Amino acid sequence: MNRRDNGGAALVWAVCALLIMGLLTLALAAMAGDYHRRSLTDAAHRQAGLTARGAVDTLVTILECGLKAPAEPSYAALRAANPWLPEAGESAALNGSALTLPLPGTVAAIALKCREEDGTYRLTVTAIAVLDDATASRTARTALTFADGAPVWSFERYE
Repeated sequence: MNRRDNGGAALVWAVCALLIMGLLTLALAAMAGDYHRRSLTDAAHRQAGLTARGAVDTLVTILECGLKAPAEPSYAALRAANPWLPEAGESAALNGSALTLPLPGTVAAIALKCREEDGTYRLTVTAIAVLDDATASRTARTALTFADGAPVWSFERYE
């Protein structure tokens, strides 16, 4: 019987294989951790965007449906009944905490900007929301005219 002595080569190969498998496992664990952190950050950014959009949608709904009716059909009368509306050509900052939304995150700021063109008042509503380290802003534009003694709103664009 011819038997060769390998001098522990099988043990060396086994240790090398285990070392390579351990390094691959560590590399995969590091990649999985990075992917997890990136997923959490992306989710926070998306949720901050949804919170900002919810704030804008709420304020646009208040503009279109919830304003106090003016005594006469004019922007000045509408503004007198709702003093938080900005003057034409001006901007107004609203307290973000004034809107309590059942959404994660915080509405950090809400801004209204009004400009008048040929009897049409164009209002721009912008909200900034923060969740964890993520910040997002959303903007809506709406137009206001007066017809038959009542304000008429038309939604124009959402960004």
